Amino acid sequence: MSFQIRLTLLVSILFISTGCHRMMTIKTDQPDSDIYVNGDHIGQGTATIKRMGFPETTVIKVEHGGQVETYTISRTMTLSTIGLGVISMYTGFLWAWEYPESLDIDLPEQPVEKNVVSESESWTNPWTDNPFKTRIMKAKKGLTTNENTGPNEAKPKQARSSSKTSSGDPWTQPL
Repeated sequence: MSFQIRLTLLVSILFISTGCHRMMTIKTDQPDSDIYVNGDHIGQGTATIKRMGFPETTVIKVEHGGQVETYTISRTMTLSTIGLGVISMYTGFLWAWEYPESLDIDLPEQPVEKNVVSESESWTNPWTDNPFKTRIMKAKKGLTTNENTGPNEAKPKQARSSSKTSSGDPWTQPL
């Protein structure tokens, strides 16, 4: 073989197999969020994956504080795919598909939890507080209560009067 053919072949091989990869960047707005690609943890906050390769679909999942965002991306045919396909004797049409250049993920803000008990309602410990000075939160059926009452201070409501007169049996009286 002549020297020029060998040199041309060597330069072409070096040009095609330079070893540099174009990378896709995945960024989130939360620096401590976990990034998973096809189930594998690849980083927190910012991660990179190989952009060029065979046509495939990839699932990207981002977790932060109990929130999960899932994205599905696919490699597509680009101008680089066509160019490398022609240069590489059409094999580039198989291996030169590309992901988008970057993916920016904005996680929704977490809702602020509201207190179940407001500041005006204080909780009392039933084991250490005086049992005769309890705070009744809801009036029991048939009783009228004040804010702070003891067990003997709750009084039954007056029975409704009805047109029928009944005996003293409480089970037969209308409500």
